[in-house]
Amino acid sequence: MSANGSEDKVSARDRILDAALAEFGSSGFNGTPTRAIARRARVNEVTIFRLFGSKLQLFQAVLEERSLLSDVMKNTSFNQEGSLDDVLYRNMRYVLGMLRQNRHMLLMLIGDASRMPELRGVISDMAARRAPEILMPAFRCLMEQGQLRRMEPVVAARAMMGMVQAYFIMDDLLGTGEVDERRDEAMLRGFVSIFLDGMRGG
Repeated sequence: MSANGSEDKVSARDRILDAALAEFGSSGFNGTPTRAIARRARVNEVTIFRLFGSKLQLFQAVLEERSLLSDVMKNTSFNQEGSLDDVLYRNMRYVLGMLRQNRHMLLMLIGDASRMPELRGVISDMAARRAPEILMPAFRCLMEQGQLRRMEPVVAARAMMGMVQAYFIMDDLLGTGEVDERRDEAMLRGFVSIFLDGMRGG
């Protein structure tokens, strides 16, 4: 294969992923025909199946490579200046912002997961397994350093992420959706305090 052929293939793959993200995000899995994705990506529909195999495999690739999870993986960091409280707060704030930016995609995922068992496994794998994996290495390191008490890192990761996700669901998806910076800071700082110090009385 020529260098140009390889570049064309990569370019087509990226265009398909971007097009699929837009189409799935607006119409859901069942409501998105592959021909609509092909039209938006400016490729032949056959190219989608040649590169991804099936619509379900394309959906999975979109979740892995174009969802908020990939952005969170790239942009959360524990190698920052400041106290552990501030580092956790900044990471929580970033995740909350990403959830808000991807609100419509998340609504689609929740709806599709509830209606289609064949998608539930793909979506839950992202939320329940891959999302906590972002935090687990950092938490293991913090436990080894004595900054966090030792426990299963996956439990700590799901606890921290769960607080942010629950706040987003209750306020943004089920509530008014109005952003209040002072309330956000108070809630996220409170979550950090509960995560690091617990709620047990002395």
